[in-house]
Amino acid sequence: MLVRAARLVAGFAASIVTARALGPAGRGDYFFVVALSAIVVQFAHLGLASSNTYLVARRPRLLGPLVVNSAWVALVLGGGMALIAVQALSLGGWFGVPPHLLMFAIGLAPVSLFYLLGINLLIGAGRIVAFNVIETSANVLVLIAIVAAAVTLPTTAAVLGASVVGWSVASLLLLRLLTRSSPVHPRFDHDAFGAGVQYAARAYVVTLLGLLVLRASVFIVQRVAGSTALGEFSIATQLAEVIGILPASTALVLFPRLVRDPSESWLLAVRTCGITGLILTGACGIVAFVADPLVRLAYGPTFTGSVAQLQLLLPGVVCLGMLSVLSQFVAAVGMPLSIVWAWLMGLLSVVLLCAWLVPIAGGAGAVIALSVTYLALLIMAFAVGFAHRDTSALQMHELAR
Repeated sequence: MLVRAARLVAGFAASIVTARALGPAGRGDYFFVVALSAIVVQFAHLGLASSNTYLVARRPRLLGPLVVNSAWVALVLGGGMALIAVQALSLGGWFGVPPHLLMFAIGLAPVSLFYLLGINLLIGAGRIVAFNVIETSANVLVLIAIVAAAVTLPTTAAVLGASVVGWSVASLLLLRLLTRSSPVHPRFDHDAFGAGVQYAARAYVVTLLGLLVLRASVFIVQRVAGSTALGEFSIATQLAEVIGILPASTALVLFPRLVRDPSESWLLAVRTCGITGLILTGACGIVAFVADPLVRLAYGPTFTGSVAQLQLLLPGVVCLGMLSVLSQFVAAVGMPLSIVWAWLMGLLSVVLLCAWLVPIAGGAGAVIALSVTYLALLIMAFAVGFAHRDTSALQMHELAR
């Protein structure tokens, strides 16, 4: 509960600080760079975020080698892909974001990638207390860095630099925590890497498609409507992501249990999904009611366009929260190919809907596209899970090997 509260407070506070300090256009540029680094992370992690949790849950002795592999992947792939992406966007000039701001993605992507891989190792090892401590500390640390930058030098570059520094320190603390109780060797461990390749392949595609569904709209809004519209859109989506922290945290903790004990796992997943949906429906109902005064008070009158966007996105928040829980069951039964096709259809849906609606309604069109897509994905994920509800422990092992 402490870590969820810390992430809620930190996420909400960071959005207020960046919006107040940078204004809609500056906030839009900031959000674009953060979204770019997140996409780089999803391309570069190779599915290791999921396979790290899975492998450590089943074979705890792999913790040390997987820590080292995670560091190498973050440095080489995360940094390299970020450099390529920044160079491509800078030369093309397609989205109107200054090249010197895009450069911050080169620093942000590798540290964010290692943090993602490392935190999943803690979950797989069952070190929930350590997970809570590092998650709380990291979010508070990054918030402090952003606030300090926004107060002393309220520019987009300064705030992005503070984010890089904050996540770098958090990643170093996580590395120290992971290596303190497990011996490590600096060489890349090919055997440990190969142990999760087949499982990671499908997990990689699914998580990559999941992020592209969420972030494809960012690029379309920026391209069609510009930085100011993206700034308003970013507030709605970030507030929605803050609400979604609860189901995301529940899903992370649920996954190792589903892997270790396949009996009754489908019923557990459905029950957890239903409870999550009820809680989110109540929370989103309250948010919809207070959205207008909340946005005006927290972000100022320049962000009033975010109110309607947030309200339109709330049904999607409920669907996405339930989807995140069901997805853990699907991952635990070996990530069947049908879920990959479901997410491909989801990506196609959000791109087509955004291409149609954003020129008409700007950011509001993008959030409608997201809500419709998440509803469709929830239905498809339930169908996939139901079809695999009787998968045995042996089948799980064979699918994941």
